Amino acid sequence: KKDDIAIYGKQMLLCLKSLHAYNIAAPHMHLGNVLLSSNGKVEVSDIEDVLFGITRYPAIGPFGQDFDDEDDGKTHIDVLRFGISLLEMSLGHPLSPAKEVQLLSIQGDPTGYNEDETTDEAEQAATLESLPAQIDVELLKLLQYIFSPPIKASVEKLLAHSFFANAKFKSSLKHLNDPAFDTSLKLKKKDLDLFMQANDKWAEFLTKQEDKRQ
Repeated sequence: KKDDIAIYGKQMLLCLKSLHAYNIAAPHMHLGNVLLSSNGKVEVSDIEDVLFGITRYPAIGPFGQDFDDEDDGKTHIDVLRFGISLLEMSLGHPLSPAKEVQLLSIQGDPTGYNEDETTDEAEQAATLESLPAQIDVELLKLLQYIFSPPIKASVEKLLAHSFFANAKFKSSLKHLNDPAFDTSLKLKKKDLDLFMQANDKWAEFLTKQEDKRQ
């Protein structure tokens, strides 16, 4: 249901916001790692995969202080993965690996390490048109915003979008309706340092891969 997708999606965005505040990437976020409790609370598991380097997609960082406020550049891979999760919730089944890669690369190399890459506008338009028309119209427009180049989607802009802004939590999750409620993570410096080291290792790996390609 549309309302359920909005509620679950909003919690996933709040999780991304908390991680991004610490410059922590979340390439591990997909529906297989999203746990749902009986009261509708969403928890994202396997964040430690970033530290071990076993995520399917690289952990790209750091983001920079004003990362989510930038209007230029590509939509971050975390946000693209989030869009794929929304689409899968709407369809009720996972995308094929080929379709997933197609959406992740709609704005070019999502890692940003292939500087010589050019994008095919006709191919981008065809990818957008291939989004299933049978899903909710508002959700479809939201997905088009997330994937549509050259507009950069951000966590903050998505949280302000009516699709999520109008989502109201009930029962034990009512506190999340208050914009002032603190949803930030409380990480110790030693834990944060581990994530920063993982970011550096990913950056080193991707740089070497790009050097080999050239």
